[in-house]
Formats: sequence, C-alpha cells, structure tokens
Amino acid sequence: MLKQTCLFFLGLALSSVIQGQTDLPDSIRHDGLIRRYILHRPPGADTLGNLPLVLTLHGGGGSAASAINFTQLNPVADQHGFLAVYPQGYTALPQGGFAWADGRGTQADLSGIDDVGFLLRLLDTLIAAHAIDTSRIYLNGFSNGGFMTQRMACEAPERFAAMASLGCTMDTSLFARCEPGRPLPMLLLMGTADPFVPYEGGPMNGPVLPVVAMDRLVDFWSANNGCQTSLPPVDLPDLVPEDNCTATRFDRTDCTCGADVRLFRINGGGHTWPGVELPAYELIAGETNEDIQASAELWAFFRQYITPCDTLVSIQEPVPKNAPALRIFPNPARATLHLQADAPIRAVRFTDLTGRRRPWIELHAPRASLPLEDLPAGLYGLNIRMQDGSLLIRQVIVQ
Repeated sequence: MLKQTCLFFLGLALSSVIQGQTDLPDSIRHDGLIRRYILHRPPGADTLGNLPLVLTLHGGGGSAASAINFTQLNPVADQHGFLAVYPQGYTALPQGGFAWADGRGTQADLSGIDDVGFLLRLLDTLIAAHAIDTSRIYLNGFSNGGFMTQRMACEAPERFAAMASLGCTMDTSLFARCEPGRPLPMLLLMGTADPFVPYEGGPMNGPVLPVVAMDRLVDFWSANNGCQTSLPPVDLPDLVPEDNCTATRFDRTDCTCGADVRLFRINGGGHTWPGVELPAYELIAGETNEDIQASAELWAFFRQYITPCDTLVSIQEPVPKNAPALRIFPNPARATLHLQADAPIRAVRFTDLTGRRRPWIELHAPRASLPLEDLPAGLYGLNIRMQDGSLLIRQVIVQ
C-alpha cells in the first residue's frame, strides 16, 4: 500500500508540466506498440552541429512529461548544448503513471514489455532523424528508471559513453549475472534514508526482487572497470542546513579507459532528486538535498566520456590515410601546446604511459592553445577527437 501511495503522489506532484516549444512529443512503434517520448532541443540546436544526447528514464508512476519537471535537466541542456530525451514506459499503473520492465518483476515485466529493445530502437530513430554525436550518448534514470538503467548497463552497454542511476541500486538476480563485457563510467546518487529502496540492500515493498547494498554496487562497477584507486571521501559543503541532509562524494579512479565510478551518498536523504524540492512529494519520499543539483552533476560527469573506449594502445600509432592535416607545436613543449588543423577539433585529452587519462578538453575549433602547467614532465599520448568523430593519436613530450 505504501508503494502505491508513493507512486500516486509522485504522479500527482509532477503532473503539471509546462512544455516550451523546444519540448517535442513524439512516438515510435516497437514490438507492435506505440511508444512515446519527448525530445528537448536546446536553443540554436540547428547551428550547433552534432549534439550529445542524454536519455532520462522516469521513475515508476511517472511519465515522460513528469520527468522534465522532476529532474530540471532542460536548463542544463540549454546551457551546455545537448539534446535531452525523455522516453516513457508503456505499462500504465492503476494509481497513475507508467512502469519500466527493469527485470525485478514489475507490472511491465509481467506484461512482457520489451523496454530494452524499445530504448535501442529509439536510439536508432533519433540518430536517423537528428544531428546526434553517436560517440556521446548517455543514459540515466531515477528509481524504476534507475533500475532500468542498470539493466541496460548489463545487457546493452555498447551504445552508451556513460550511465547514471539515482534512487536505486541493482536487484540481486541481475547482480548475480551482470557481465557488461566493457568498462562503463558509472555515476550513482542515493539517499541513506530512502524509504522505498534500502541503501543497505534487502527486500523492497511489493512483489519485486530484493536489491543489493549500494556499497556492493560501487564495488561491482569498480571491479568491472578495473579501477585501481579509491580516493578519500569528500564531504561537500552543507550549503542549505535546513534541508536536513548532507552529501558525500566517493570516487574510484585509475580505471581502464578512464571509466571512473562516482557515488554521491546523500546522508539522511530520501527517495528524491537532489536539487529539485517538491514539498508535497517529500511528505512520503523524505528529504531532498539542496547542496548539489543532480542534473548539473550528471552532465559534469557525462561530458568527460566519449565512446567507444579509445584506449591508448600505442602512442606511436601511425597516421591513418586521409587524416586531417594537423600541426602540433612546439614539441617538446614546456608551458603551452598549440594545435592547428584544417578541420574542427571537438576535444582532446592527454594519456600518460601508465594509461592514466586526463579529462577531455572540449575545443570545437580548428585551433587551440593548451596549458601544460598541471602535467608532470614526460611522454604523453594526445587523443584528438575531430568534429566528424574520427580519432587521431599523437605523441607529445612535456618538459
């Protein structure tokens, strides 16, 4: 009964959403069913070239429209220039809203809905219809949508550069058989006082599978990604004491292909989206942390990653035929490295001889000057992602 009440109030709290002209409802047919979604285009999208894409999955009892209000992701998309897409589950719940077939035995699972296939078909449709950077596609979800994200991470990770789950962990059945087969950057956010999904793992309300503890999920993705370092926890500033909760960040780094794992533990937080306070919903879901904005943290994490995982196999890699003309000087360099190309450079990043990789530096220009003050002297591979998606690798010596 508590679960049904939660879903009812979630749908009620999020039902009033004002969609601007850039929020475009649409649908596709998959498995004989009409599947709906909403596409948000940032201002000037037609002039920005191929854009990154962020898919956001609503919670159980939510919808594509309610997810826009619940996450407040659209302002982040407008600021940083990416497409935000909100798919909708198919199975309608008696108390309102929709559910995902995330594999835990939800009503959508019992109805035989193919949500994994739907999301992959939706990707194909979006790529065919819009200017999308296929190397920068990201997936995230909340609660039921977060569990669905974890299922996608285990069963269909190859299309995504990074993923994030909020208000969930992973069910015990999926945990026992999950083999992604590739490193996958993973961001996790969850409250320790979540009344519906136990942070420490165990049974959930209703006839669904139990879940693993959040610490076990962090360890799982860290092992999958080959992470070597567990950084000390960082207690974030308590900017809003009256929200009755705080945030602590945990990072696993030095991972294969730079596929880091990050957890925001919301100490005393409920089944909520950090940074977006909905007082009526908090009455049943618990406290909302206002020290961080989850949507901004999602993009800050996602923007570091491009797929496929372009590991620096050899910094002596030969120049491919028909590669864009590229000049790098001076080399060796001491304080600044200059790049000049005959085509726009999307982003670059340095990799040292141990395989440790620095974050991508976005350029979107044919010329750039890169400061080197924070790089120790040594030999580096410079990964250069051109605007057309091609990857060049060059050798750079920092003195």
